[in-house]
Amino acid sequence: MHNGESTPPANLPEPELAAWTLVANLLLNLDETVTKN
Repeated sequence: MHNGESTPPANLPEPELAAWTLVANLLLNLDETVTKN
């Protein structure tokens, strides 16, 4: 297992990769939002 930056798949368009990254970030930070309120 390696750690650090990796190259994205060539068949995945950058805008779609960015969108999935934002969705993952939203889901991973959802608990912080729920517990603050």
